[in-house]
Amino acid sequence: LVEAYGTALARNAALAAYYRKLFYQETKPRYILEYTEDSVWWLAVHRTVFDACSPWLPTETISMCDIGAGPGYPLQVARERGYRTSALEPSPICAAALRKEGHHVFECTLEEYHAGWVDKQEHQKAERFDLLYAWECLEHSATPENFVLQCWDLLKPGGILVVCAPNEFNSLQLAACAQHKLPWWFISAPDHQQYFTPVTLKLLLRRCGFTIRFVRMTYPMEKFLLEGRIYVGNTEIGRECHRERMQFELDAIKGGRWKELEHEYIENVERRIGREIIYVAQKT
Repeated sequence: LVEAYGTALARNAALAAYYRKLFYQETKPRYILEYTEDSVWWLAVHRTVFDACSPWLPTETISMCDIGAGPGYPLQVARERGYRTSALEPSPICAAALRKEGHHVFECTLEEYHAGWVDKQEHQKAERFDLLYAWECLEHSATPENFVLQCWDLLKPGGILVVCAPNEFNSLQLAACAQHKLPWWFISAPDHQQYFTPVTLKLLLRRCGFTIRFVRMTYPMEKFLLEGRIYVGNTEIGRECHRERMQFELDAIKGGRWKELEHEYIENVERRIGREIIYVAQKT
C-alpha cells in the first residue's frame, strides 16, 4: 500500500509537469481558442452553478479559489458578483493570462500548494476560502481522496466545494459503442486518472466529510451518437454538435426555461445520463 501510494504521488508530480509543458502546447493546442469561441455559453453555464451555490454562501465578501482554473471563466463570474478571486493553475500560459485579468494566481497544482502550505507550517496563517471550484480537474488526480481532503483543509467552516467530473461508462456511451462499434473513446490517458459515476463521486465527498447540497448532470452529448452523428474522431461534427448543445441551453436561459431544464438534469442523476456530474458540497 505504501509503495502504491508513493507511485500515485509520483504520478501526480509527472502530471503537473505535463500540464505545465505539454497539455496546452501539444495535446490540446486549440483548447483555449475553443473556450474563447464558446465564452458566452461558458459564462452562462457557470452563472447557473453559482446560483445553485448561493443559498449556502455568506452574504458578506466571499473569497473564491478556482482549482486548475485554465481559461478562468468561473473567476469572471465570481468577479461579476464581487467575490475576491484566486486561482491554482500550473500552466504558465493560463497563469499569466489570469494575472493580467487581476486574479491572485498560484502557479501550481492543488497538491503542490497544499504540500508547500503544510511544509511551511502556515496552517493557521494561510487564507481559507468560502468557495472552491474544481471544474473537470478531480479526474486528473491520481489521489482523489487526498484531493478532496485538501479542499476540505482550504475551506472555511461552512465553505462550499463545487466539483464537476465526466460521467464515463454511462448507458448512452455503452449503447453508442454497441450500435456503431466504437472504441471506448472516453478513456483519456494520461489526462484522466479516475472515472466516476454520480454514486461513487457522492460517496467520495461524503467519506471526506462533506454534506451534499445540490447535484445535477449536464447535457447528454452521447444522444448525438445514437442519432447517427458520429463525432468520435471527427472534430468538425463534434464542434457542430457542441454548438447545437450550447444554443439549446442559451435559449433555455434567455427564454426563462432554465429551471425546467435544470430539473431535467437533476432527474438524470438517477438515470446516470449526462456528459458530466456536478456536485455542490458543504464543509459541515
